[in-house]
Amino acid sequence: AQRHTDFDALGSPDFNLKTWINATLSQAPPNEPVEKHAQTLNIKLQQMMYELGGIIDEKSSACVLKIPSAMQEIEFLTRDVMTLQNVAQSFEQKLSGFEEDTQESIHAISVLDDVKKKMESVNSVLAEAEKYKQLIASMNNLFIKGDMLEIAQCVHEMNVSSAQLEGVPTFENIKEQQKQHVEKLEGMIKPLLLNSLEERDLEKTLEYSNILKQIKSSISLSDIYFSSRVSPLLALWEKLPFDRKYAMNQNSERAMVDWLPRFYDSVQLEITIEKEWTDKLFEAKSELGLATLLRKLWENIAPELQQILGQLSLSSLISLFLATKDFSQSLTFLDEITLEGVAHKVRQLFFSPFVPFQLNYVAMKRKSIESQIKQLVPPNEKDFMTAIHSVDNSISPLFLLLENTLDECVQFTDASEGEALVGLCEEIFLDYLAKIISVQKKLCEIAGLSGVVEEKDTKSQANKIQAPKNTVSTTNNTAPGQEEHHEWSESFFEGALQWLEIIDKLTRRISMFEGNLRNSLISQSEVLFTQSEPKKVQSYHVTDKARIEKLVRFFDVQLVDLSRRLVPLTHDSLRKLYSTSQSFVFESMMSYVREKLNPIPSFESWGFSPNIQISTFSLTPQGYVKLIVEHLLVLCQLLEPHDSKASLHIFKASQYDLDKKTGFAQQWITAAANGTMELYLERISEIPKLSNHGSSQLAIDIAHFFNVLKVLGIEPSPALQQILEYAKKTEEEIKTEFVGVEDEVSPIVEMLLKK
Repeated sequence: AQRHTDFDALGSPDFNLKTWINATLSQAPPNEPVEKHAQTLNIKLQQMMYELGGIIDEKSSACVLKIPSAMQEIEFLTRDVMTLQNVAQSFEQKLSGFEEDTQESIHAISVLDDVKKKMESVNSVLAEAEKYKQLIASMNNLFIKGDMLEIAQCVHEMNVSSAQLEGVPTFENIKEQQKQHVEKLEGMIKPLLLNSLEERDLEKTLEYSNILKQIKSSISLSDIYFSSRVSPLLALWEKLPFDRKYAMNQNSERAMVDWLPRFYDSVQLEITIEKEWTDKLFEAKSELGLATLLRKLWENIAPELQQILGQLSLSSLISLFLATKDFSQSLTFLDEITLEGVAHKVRQLFFSPFVPFQLNYVAMKRKSIESQIKQLVPPNEKDFMTAIHSVDNSISPLFLLLENTLDECVQFTDASEGEALVGLCEEIFLDYLAKIISVQKKLCEIAGLSGVVEEKDTKSQANKIQAPKNTVSTTNNTAPGQEEHHEWSESFFEGALQWLEIIDKLTRRISMFEGNLRNSLISQSEVLFTQSEPKKVQSYHVTDKARIEKLVRFFDVQLVDLSRRLVPLTHDSLRKLYSTSQSFVFESMMSYVREKLNPIPSFESWGFSPNIQISTFSLTPQGYVKLIVEHLLVLCQLLEPHDSKASLHIFKASQYDLDKKTGFAQQWITAAANGTMELYLERISEIPKLSNHGSSQLAIDIAHFFNVLKVLGIEPSPALQQILEYAKKTEEEIKTEFVGVEDEVSPIVEMLLKK
């Protein structure tokens, strides 16, 4: 072995300890064990170290002995330097030679010291190898004995030895052996640790935890603890109040709504207990660990909870969402976690089962209230007043439904679905108004008012609405002098007034709701968005970038623009409905007037010529005009109680040449009188021929009509006044006045010229 060992390499500047040991051990004789060869090599190295130590001591002593004599000679030479320059130069040369010899000696000592250190390192590695061999041999006995503390200490010492033996081929499997021992020890400790955690034995738990730390185990006490606590919480979830095999029904839905808040209470209680225990166990705040525990729990239950929620009604879904919200807010310890985003992610998991339903809230709500909207207004009510009352009674339920929908949207989506909600409200209003219009048409049919039209812009269109001329019998319009009674159903007119009040109330309620809708959505902006720029959505269910940008535009542009109506189509429909409702009132007043005026052209009295001259003083107004003026007086009485209701003022007063400041009663009686005069004028113009007697009778009728208008404070129309003037004149007077101008006279004057 001696002739094969290269000890000269120890003095090389590039000496590598592990390489030299590997090369030397590989030169062992074939039949000689490596351990014996290493032992022999160790003895030889120790012998060499002893010899080198002696040489180093001898050289060091000689060098030290030379230093004092050299210093003495330098002192002598220094004294004689001025006088003995040549001697000094010679001495200087001698001294330089001595210094060179000394440097060589010091270098040799340094090389020898380096060799000694390397040999000591080799000796240390060989000693660690022997120690590791003994530790390996004792490990099996320790495992059999089961003393985990001694095993942990042994593993710890093996860790120290393995660090020095790493790279030595003979010990290449050190790490693998070490890993196997650590895993074996972990396998012994883990069940005991879980048991101590279950029993909340603080002393045992810390003992096992310290062992794991000592062996540098990858197992974390925090991880193993919180992982072990997921199962008890999952056991709470497994107590669902219905059989998972069957679909949800009404009873199981009610049970789920009652059970989930209790589940949240149980989880909160367990978390409170866990926090008290873990604060002692970890000697530090355990909020992060508890957050991990909740995250793992919800990762397990969220998919099934979402599946269950999909089978519930919207009201039950919102009820459980609010319960989840209360649960989330009760976990205040989450807000103490300093690691950014942790609390947000955990709470986002709480609400993740609800996200698909939040994003689809408006569609779900539309479906759930569809039947309720249909039931608000009965479609085929045949009784006049019952139909009016059914519409009146439907207004409050309609707005209660809409207000509940708004509240739900705010609670369930933080108003993120506000734009879609506005669209839904528009749909509901338009559908409801379509039903109202249908009822109004039915009311007109019941009242026999076939002439109600949609909104018009001119007075003539409003006043020329006519019922069919031949639908009214003329038997009630008896010959002059024959009396008639005013037989007119006031209920239709009063019902029309009540209908107008209902439409006005509906209009005001829609405007109020629109304002409340706008304010409620604007107030949610602070909840929905962060106040920093650029704005971010704080709600957990809105994450899509395009959706967020659309939300910002709706809240920051559309809502705050007060000049823009939220439900513009509704207001257009309301305006038309209000106009036709006023036409309904007007027609209910005028229907009787038309009934009495339409037969005028067919009266025989206009062409009657008596055999003897009858004085005009003996003529009296005919029955039709008496009934008309009586009708106007009755209308006046019926309208007066409503005079203070400004909401019932005519929508377009200018349409009837009215003063907007005039009271309601005066407005409507004036409109009725103006409409009567215009219709009266038209019917007079249709009289085929007037005799002198007929002309006198017409003058009496018109004068009687004017007397009543005066009482009502209404000015007669100029055209009707002109007819009255000409009706009083004789045939000769009229012809004299219009000689040569027959082509330029009005049809009415032309009719008078035919007398």
